[in-house]
Amino acid sequence: MKKVLFSAMALTMGLMMLVSCNKEKKVSKEAVFTANIEQHIGQQGRTAINSLNGDVKWLAGDKILVANGNGETAEFTLQSGAGSTEGTFRTTGEFEMAEPFTAVYPQTATLSGTTATFNLAATQTLTQTGTFANGANPMAAYGTDENLYFKNLCGGLDVRLLGDNIHVSGIRITGAEGEELNGTFTVDCSANEPALMVGQGTNGTNIVILNCDVTLTSTTTAQEFFIVLPVGALAQGFTMEVLDGENIICTKQLQTNLAQIVRNEVKRFNPLLIVNETPIPIELPDVVTNAVTDITTTSATAGGEIVSDGGSTITECGVCWSTEQEPTIDGDHIASQVTMGEFSVTVAGLNQNTTYYLRAYATNEAGTGYGDVVNFTTQEEIVITVPTVTTDTVTEITTTTATVGGQITSAGNGTISESGICYKTGNEDWTCVALTATNNAFSTTLTDLTPNTTYTVRAYATNEEGTGYGEEVSFTTDYGFVDLGLPSGTLWATCNVGADNPEEYGDYFAWGETQPKDYYWWTTYQYCNGNYNTLTKYCSNSSYGYNGFTDNLTTLLPEDDAATVNWGSDWRMPTYVEWQELHDNTIYTWTTQNGVIGKLYTASNGASLFLPAAGYYRVGSVIDAGSRGDYWSSTLGNPTPDYGEGLYFFGDSFVNDRNYSRYLGLSVRAVRSTRQSK
Repeated sequence: MKKVLFSAMALTMGLMMLVSCNKEKKVSKEAVFTANIEQHIGQQGRTAINSLNGDVKWLAGDKILVANGNGETAEFTLQSGAGSTEGTFRTTGEFEMAEPFTAVYPQTATLSGTTATFNLAATQTLTQTGTFANGANPMAAYGTDENLYFKNLCGGLDVRLLGDNIHVSGIRITGAEGEELNGTFTVDCSANEPALMVGQGTNGTNIVILNCDVTLTSTTTAQEFFIVLPVGALAQGFTMEVLDGENIICTKQLQTNLAQIVRNEVKRFNPLLIVNETPIPIELPDVVTNAVTDITTTSATAGGEIVSDGGSTITECGVCWSTEQEPTIDGDHIASQVTMGEFSVTVAGLNQNTTYYLRAYATNEAGTGYGDVVNFTTQEEIVITVPTVTTDTVTEITTTTATVGGQITSAGNGTISESGICYKTGNEDWTCVALTATNNAFSTTLTDLTPNTTYTVRAYATNEEGTGYGEEVSFTTDYGFVDLGLPSGTLWATCNVGADNPEEYGDYFAWGETQPKDYYWWTTYQYCNGNYNTLTKYCSNSSYGYNGFTDNLTTLLPEDDAATVNWGSDWRMPTYVEWQELHDNTIYTWTTQNGVIGKLYTASNGASLFLPAAGYYRVGSVIDAGSRGDYWSSTLGNPTPDYGEGLYFFGDSFVNDRNYSRYLGLSVRAVRSTRQSK
């Protein structure tokens, strides 16, 4: 990595120059491998994973892990060759093509030299007819160039099923004698015949389940299900169970060693006809009681919803009520003409000012099922009051938007003519937005809000009597951030400290200072007595400290962090390591965004970050704005403490870290470690 030092000893008030040091940074190189899969051994085509040519195919999305001769590893993704035995794999990160190479599939395995550790899962998932589940078939390769030849480390079992409209959710294989069919296996990838042996696994079980969601549609053409197993498995026989949910719809046992698994082969047996004889029980209907509405002095609207008919035809549904707490159809009840789904009826002939208990019901062959009991009280006299409303918690707060809403908890015995939310900031007048309520709830997303600003919001609803308001809820808009999917999980702010959008330059800060100023020089720097060798804080060398001062602090404290002080405790300046992580895990281009020149970093997840080329502030003016970018980290400079680490870039191909004199005014781009909003 190349570092450039600002040398203050050679500076004068009239001339300041930037000097580069001689530590070169390795340029990222994209590595490419061609990967071939060993063909499965065929016995007249009967043991082949692919009936046409006996090949195992690469699938879209496949990834491999490769280690070079220096012990460095990198993850490679299939770029071309899906559906064939030969594929091209690439990585966009740094990887030195130093032989020999050891490679494993799937990429979740671990490598130490030529020794790999695989986790053979107890649960496999059917992803494509005629092949193993994606990532389930472990393979290894060892070679001295970019051509990798993968050997299969396991064998397989081909289960063929026949059936007429039989749903299969899974196939469970249980090995006899408790042999472990899954677990953690270690293998030497450079061996001539590497294999995952059943006796060498640890932390495993004798059960493997293939999850699927398949309906058998033929009693003459079999559906194939391929299951990966370690070499030597099933030597003592096995039990196979075909599942539909929790039900076992077929069981088959084999107690000989005819099924013993051999490396690079797939054992295949005669098709098995499946007949589902599991009885479907008839249960009581499942009913939900709806809220009672339109309550008057002698009537009310009530109803419910039939969620399930219990496996039998609904013969009657409705509501029953009583002044007792558990009404049944043996007492007062009324039937609905609807016999499935949601229904509603009018309950009449009630007494004034009386509390009733009511519940929905539905009857089928098994009997009558009831919903929950609800209670209501008939009116003695209808009195209309203003609606009662609650204000929802504000959610999805961003830099300029927030989701707000409310609930109408009571219409006040009137008719709601309007509902919505009102919001304001400070002492401004309320701004109201009318919203249509659905099931008495309403919400909207406020847009074009001001960043880092506190707003107050309240819900409202209006009826004939007037307008009722919910409680006032306050929230503060956030500074925006982007998730680039970095290994550390660090989130980067979308704009500079002091800016309102990604293209604005924002403020300039000296290293360790938290407020911008008009003049940047050692005489105005907060943590020295007028010169580079009179430091009063963040000093690891007594030759640079005032009267020999040292405190050995190498990272800015929160009170000296411009991001933390200006944006709050969720934010901080990035360390030099975090700048390096951004550089190493993104593709960067010199570009113009909305008319502003800068560097665009794009991550593999599609997210991007724009850093404007804001230049730097020296003495009393900004220098090179629009042609270069200079950004602070929170890391003290090296080798002398009168510098601070930072990021320096210009043009399309030059991106580097840099040591800057601490008095200089640079841009600050904040980071955070969590997604918690204010």
